[in-house]
Parts: sequence; C-alpha cells; structure tokens
Amino acid sequence: MRQGTTMTLKSIAERLQMGAWTYLNKRLYEYRKRAGRRQC
Repeated sequence: MRQGTTMTLKSIAERLQMGAWTYLNKRLYEYRKRAGRRQC
C-alpha cells in the first residue's frame, strides 16, 4: 500500500485502526523480510 502512495505510516495506521504507527512499521518490516526469502 505504501509503495504507491504518499501517505505516512502514521496516517495509514490511523486509517486501518492498527494502533501506533510503530506497530505497523514492525509488521511491514516482518512482511518484507518474509517476502524476500520467498523470492530466493
């Protein structure tokens, strides 16, 4: 979602009602880390 938009993590977290933007940041980091392993 963030790749194609200029929304901040804070505004995305608020819109999705995910709590703190830092939580969203951690989840995105973990997702990207797992997704990178699948491509190998």
